[in-house]
Amino acid sequence: MRTGAGEGARPGVSHHEVLAELTPLLDNLIGTVAVVGSFVPEELLDAVGRDASVVERFSDLGRAFDREDGPVSVVSYLAMWRPDGAARRLGRLRRQLPSGSRVLFAEPTVGLGTAAVLQRYGRTVAVKRLGLSFHRDIPNDLRQAGFEVTTVLRFSVGFPDRLMTFATGEARSYHGP
Repeated sequence: MRTGAGEGARPGVSHHEVLAELTPLLDNLIGTVAVVGSFVPEELLDAVGRDASVVERFSDLGRAFDREDGPVSVVSYLAMWRPDGAARRLGRLRRQLPSGSRVLFAEPTVGLGTAAVLQRYGRTVAVKRLGLSFHRDIPNDLRQAGFEVTTVLRFSVGFPDRLMTFATGEARSYHGP
């Protein structure tokens, strides 16, 4: 992703801007840690620890937590908005995680008001140009899957900033498999 502003700037956002909002939440990691994302920046790996498992899709998490009895942490980095992060799979993830587990996330999410309308209308263009889509309400998807969302911060970064809304936060699973 690229960052830019002003005349002739290309739409985009830097990973640094998104990670700046996620990093403070990483103090809440517990147990074994797995990071989900098709592109995981080195900054994020440094923050979670190099011993964390890294998987591309939620369906690959099973092997990261095969023999865990206690709570674990999942860090989702720009992965929930994809089709494999749909509510059905998030529900399966919640049932798979031990009670007390945490999901920390940094995801593109739908904005409010006019921004939401423009994001949904320009979904195809955003996916082609940015590799991201802002059509889903990620905190709501987590609630519908049975997670307790304890922290959410919505913010806009990049160019055009009002159309690129992200959410970082934490969700917990209080019901074991």
